[in-house]
Amino acid sequence: MSKKTKPMSSFYPFYQVYYGKESRLSLKQRKNFGMAISATENVISQAFVSRSETPIINYLNKEYKYALTAKFLENFLTISYTYERFYQNFIRGQNKLVVETPGCYYDKISIRFHYLYDVGSDRFIIISYGESNNIGTDFGIMKVMCNFYAEKSLPSSTKSFEYWNLSDGSIQEISANNIKEVKINSLQPVIYRLAS
Repeated sequence: MSKKTKPMSSFYPFYQVYYGKESRLSLKQRKNFGMAISATENVISQAFVSRSETPIINYLNKEYKYALTAKFLENFLTISYTYERFYQNFIRGQNKLVVETPGCYYDKISIRFHYLYDVGSDRFIIISYGESNNIGTDFGIMKVMCNFYAEKSLPSSTKSFEYWNLSDGSIQEISANNIKEVKINSLQPVIYRLAS
């Protein structure tokens, strides 16, 4: 029997199962939303490679573009403009977790996610596309999962964790001291459900 890996590009599916939430969007809406997010992440990645906003401006000036991607990028620009020397003071990193799930349909789950890090202020930032009602638990889950399964742990010097919500340009922030401690054993049912 061939081994299968379930790839995920964010913790969002994990949180959906953990909180018991289901999307109210149709399959077509989810697909369009996913394409807009993918295009947004691609343009933001180009901006960090070039260390300038030029790729974002170029996208926004295109005649044909995803309206939702344009909205996300405009909100990203609005947030980034509040910081001096944004592309010099922030880095865009990537982390990957691999969780073995023997006996399931998928024998492992792979979560690859991107983040921003404010080097001067030790802030860990996840770009999101909707509001979280559980930011302390979200980052608690991410932290314990990274500690157990990731290529690298989250930076130990982190003083605060943030979501930059590109759907409306808002920022949600929580101090590292207020992150909810989550036990890895409590996440096993979520892991196995995702792998089934």
